[in-house]
Amino acid sequence: MLNVENLKLIEEIRDSQVLVLAASQLEPDILPMLYDTLAEQGKVNKLDVVLYGNGGEIATARRIALLLNKYCDHLSIIAPYLCQSSCTLLALSAQEIIAGDMSTFSPIDPQLNSSDDSSNAAPSSLAAEDIRLFMTMAEQWFGITREENGLDVLSAIAGSIYPSTLTSLYRSTLEVEMIAKQMLALHFQCDESNVKQSIIDSLMFQYHSHRYGITGEELASLGLNICFNRDVIEIAWAVIKNIREFLGGGAIKFPEQPRIDMCIAYNGNYTYRKREAGEWQANWEIGDI
Repeated sequence: MLNVENLKLIEEIRDSQVLVLAASQLEPDILPMLYDTLAEQGKVNKLDVVLYGNGGEIATARRIALLLNKYCDHLSIIAPYLCQSSCTLLALSAQEIIAGDMSTFSPIDPQLNSSDDSSNAAPSSLAAEDIRLFMTMAEQWFGITREENGLDVLSAIAGSIYPSTLTSLYRSTLEVEMIAKQMLALHFQCDESNVKQSIIDSLMFQYHSHRYGITGEELASLGLNICFNRDVIEIAWAVIKNIREFLGGGAIKFPEQPRIDMCIAYNGNYTYRKREAGEWQANWEIGDI
């Protein structure tokens, strides 16, 4: 059961409305439930969102961000722990990000799932940065120059990776950059073009792994509005510990148990999405977990 009393404590400290948004992966199915939840309460002055997740679809993260901003005058994201990948992208839309010692963000470089390969020779996913840096690696490690061997290197890449896959990675990179600009326009709410582009370049290209754990301090150093409120983070940390007791695969003891993979809590009420073992269809339920 989710302890909503902790949410009330944050509301008292912050003079705000608190919403919990937790998901194993952000998926479009969360949007109708989130919309109904926000629309029922109407627009508020300050909305604090306790966000927890490993990532998911970037298009879903964008729509969530737009919805949250539409139903408040000031949006804050409280990220006591995992807020990675598309969740990091979502967090960029808040006018304030509240972080703590365990806050974990990540780069937003695009990842593309590859098709199944029965030989297991191909990776399960491709990162745009792996392809983009291939020529740099060839230069630094093997002394191959762009002028003399550029076309040969491109031919070698295209011979190993289907050309349309390369194009998909390129388009995904453009999409993430476009969405990041939209999110940062909400974060700064003023013309900070140079700062925005610097932040985007850092989050997309500066780090050498999609799983690199970026701290709140590192986000602050990029120029984002990061707040370190220990009282709020300690309560939000208790909320996340509570959620981890029932959310995700790590919360079940046997494969045949139902799995809860999304949770929304707002104004003393909460809903969660539960999927029975072996079933594709998941259902939203209200109340006790």
